[in-house]
Amino acid sequence: MEANEFKQRFLPAARRLYATARALTGNDDDAKDLVQETYSKLWLKRESLSQVNNDEAYCISVLRRLFYDSRRTESDHAIGMANDQLLTDEDPQSLIERDETRAAISDIIATLPRQQRDIFTRRDINGEAFADIARATGLTEANVRVTLSRARRQIRELFIKWNSHDNPTNR
Repeated sequence: MEANEFKQRFLPAARRLYATARALTGNDDDAKDLVQETYSKLWLKRESLSQVNNDEAYCISVLRRLFYDSRRTESDHAIGMANDQLLTDEDPQSLIERDETRAAISDIIATLPRQQRDIFTRRDINGEAFADIARATGLTEANVRVTLSRARRQIRELFIKWNSHDNPTNR
């Protein structure tokens, strides 16, 4: 696909891409970066784009995939750094128990309602400020704090339940 055809087909989706990116990222700079990254990805795949039926829908799906992949990568990186800090000269049994606990907490976080999970991840894993989270979610800072408190309480309750019932080392 030549540059002119690419521009003609995919540039009209720019406004919709930006609006979607802005809704996902919560700020202008990250939204612009995400749109740029989307167009870069599309350009690299331009030879296979002739089979795309709905150009705008395809662009948005690429953008969303890039956004969620980057979030997953950031989260994995934060967890990996925490893991590296925790690994010391501990005995193998302690390391196994820590891995089981970490897996249980990840599973518990995954069961939270989407909004609670998003706010918990933004604040407690990514360290975002309450004001930034409020802007990104459209909630007030007070609502963000309440939602975060509920998420933490639910995680704590489910972890206590897991620790007392489901963990085979506690039987």
